Amino acid sequence: MKQIVLLGLAFVWALSACGGDKPAERAKQVASVEHLRTYTEAIAHDSCEGRRPFSVGADRAVGYIAEQMKAVGLQPVSGESYFQPVPIISSRTVCPEPMRLRTPKQTLSLEWLESYTAFSARIEPEISLQEAPLFFAGYGIVAPEYGKNDYAGIEHPEDKVAVVIVNDPGLGSTDESYFNGDIMTYYGRWMYKYEEGARQGVKGVLIIHEDRGAGYPWSVVRASARSKMYVESDSESYHCPLNGWIQQEVARQLLADNGYDLDQLIAEAKKPDFKPFDLPSTVSVKMENTFDRQESPNVVGYIPGSGETDESVVYLGHWDHLGYGAPINGDSLINGATDNAVAIAWMLEIARCFEALPQAPRRNIVFLSPTCEETGFLGTKYYVAHPLFPIEKVAAVINLDVFPLWGENNDVTITGYGNSDLDSTLAVLAKPYGRYIMPDPDAYNGMFYRSDHFPFVQRGVPAMFAKGWNDNRQHGKEWAKEQIAKYWAETYHKPTDQTHPERDDYSGLLQEVQLFFDLGYQLANEEGYPKWNPKSEFANVLKR
Repeated sequence: MKQIVLLGLAFVWALSACGGDKPAERAKQVASVEHLRTYTEAIAHDSCEGRRPFSVGADRAVGYIAEQMKAVGLQPVSGESYFQPVPIISSRTVCPEPMRLRTPKQTLSLEWLESYTAFSARIEPEISLQEAPLFFAGYGIVAPEYGKNDYAGIEHPEDKVAVVIVNDPGLGSTDESYFNGDIMTYYGRWMYKYEEGARQGVKGVLIIHEDRGAGYPWSVVRASARSKMYVESDSESYHCPLNGWIQQEVARQLLADNGYDLDQLIAEAKKPDFKPFDLPSTVSVKMENTFDRQESPNVVGYIPGSGETDESVVYLGHWDHLGYGAPINGDSLINGATDNAVAIAWMLEIARCFEALPQAPRRNIVFLSPTCEETGFLGTKYYVAHPLFPIEKVAAVINLDVFPLWGENNDVTITGYGNSDLDSTLAVLAKPYGRYIMPDPDAYNGMFYRSDHFPFVQRGVPAMFAKGWNDNRQHGKEWAKEQIAKYWAETYHKPTDQTHPERDDYSGLLQEVQLFFDLGYQLANEEGYPKWNPKSEFANVLKR
């Protein structure tokens, strides 16, 4: 009976997307390329100075977003304010001396930023480790469901620093029964490895960097090394004295000096019965830290539901970016057009569609533009801890992040595919648009854990993080593949991420407005909640 009901609902909503629900279909028609272009160009304008939190440019950007929320007709968070202040500790680290790795054969002297990075969430002006013993902890994972404990048996962990491999044991495997195969689990994320090291009480964790395993080159690690941000109440959440990265070739030499081959150790560390072991080597490093306590706002507006309920559907698109960076052709301003001005435009235009309905959906519709996504989605973490509506009553979150303006697409690539029945719902809704869903072909890079929906996921709320970009409607799949590779290499987090009015094609973004309005509209009118796939690593977090 349940299957029949679900199929019936799918049929009803397929009719809706085709025009069966005339008010919703008419509401979608208010969306336009012109609005999307105006919003994007304003938020990515040079006057917003790359939207780095605490800057004058950031103030201009959030002020503009709040003004547009008001113009659309969204309700403010409280009183007349669309701002939810987030208390942030900014930490800036300088390592004035090389890191020294003393091995049985030599002392390796590593230059800061070139061969290693180091930071700590401890609010201490100076942290110094002298001759701290090292041990090799495989992937730095404790996963009972896989029979794996990479810290088992290490004595006096409080005195030692763990050297761990990036990503998780499934990397490169086709066996999806073991750590999801080549699809990264949360165990593969750098944040998890530092969190687990803290739980184990170690003095520090050094992650071995490798481009594919990390999902980005060393330049990204280096760019974020000087400064970190933390939600003030969570400032001790990563409480190891030392968190850091070392270049792969440094790790290879370190292990070789201790009589081990890195490639062989990676193969051994994948096995469930791997056990960590001490290295007859030490690390010495000094970190000098300065701190600043400030506030940076989430920008939040909502449409009250017609059902007088505290249930909600949440749309996400972070407003912050990186400010200034390494110059390219004399330009050092990182405007963040595709990351993530387009998503704010997408969200505002979806809000316009909802406001055009003759009656609001049953559930509340929340439009959340968080701060500090680029530094660990701190704004979303704060919202989840201080929500406008109860987190356990959030039906789902719908997130857009990093969307190049290449025109229409045939695909809807789902990052995090297979986690929930939102996938099948979206497949039904996409079909009338001549689109199909597909898993993210680059899921090894862990992008599902790298954007603002993830704090909701950690609390058990299903999330949709999807977009078209693997099958361009005009140029095809191979062209899209080439453009994606070029984007990561030449645009992502660089000054080249800016608007280009003469060539930007917003038709693909308009596709996402229409499709994800449909998804939000359906979710906001349903009585039940989306279901996790029983095999998802988040399936048992929230019971409702």
